Amino acid sequence: MAKSLIKAYIYQRRNSWFLRRDPRAKIIISLILIISSLAIFNFYRSLILLATILIISAFAKTINKTLHSAIVGIPFSAFIFLTEILAGYSLFFSAAISMRFFNLVVSSSLFFTTLSPDEIEFITRWLKMPRDISFVVVSTLRFIPLLAMDLSQIVEVQMSRGLDLQTKNPIKWIKNSLPVIVPLIIISVLRSQQMAEAIELRGYGASKMPTQLVEFNFKAVDLVSVLIVLLVSLGITA
Repeated sequence: MAKSLIKAYIYQRRNSWFLRRDPRAKIIISLILIISSLAIFNFYRSLILLATILIISAFAKTINKTLHSAIVGIPFSAFIFLTEILAGYSLFFSAAISMRFFNLVVSSSLFFTTLSPDEIEFITRWLKMPRDISFVVVSTLRFIPLLAMDLSQIVEVQMSRGLDLQTKNPIKWIKNSLPVIVPLIIISVLRSQQMAEAIELRGYGASKMPTQLVEFNFKAVDLVSVLIVLLVSLGITA
């Protein structure tokens, strides 16, 4: 589960038609799909939306990451389905609610795997966000994959030393998690200190109007892509 979570939400640079689109177009498309996932309460419409997300993932060449996000979402969707059934709701309504959550997980994976931290930084600057807030957002996104890999490595090392993290006793699980949490916090603090020293040496804040390394242009094909996804989503949710 942890490895699937890491693979599902980490950006990798690829050469695909969708990834070459303007960052603003990609984030709008991702938000349309996320909002549509929350707006649909019909099982069959949710299946159509899932097919749409998979088609876009295929264009982005991130279908493998989408499938990993599906692996992450299946247990939680199944739990939601069973909870709704036990609460007395109908089979189709329970399935629709679970598919609603499942589509939300898959569409959020598309958001993280098609937008690089540099593109998100461009979007924050385009939105005229304060520079420090933009830096915090981008730095957080850059650190998430590193922390996820650190967590995976620490868990593997501690389990090889005999640490039991598969116990079903919640109190014992919390106690056994301390040898994982403490090293992760120490590594995070050390890495933040290193980053603070690095940006200070590079003169962060010396210029009030820093330039952008890569400039993006919103083209006609980006507008057409957004409109197509918007019309499809409106057709599904209507």
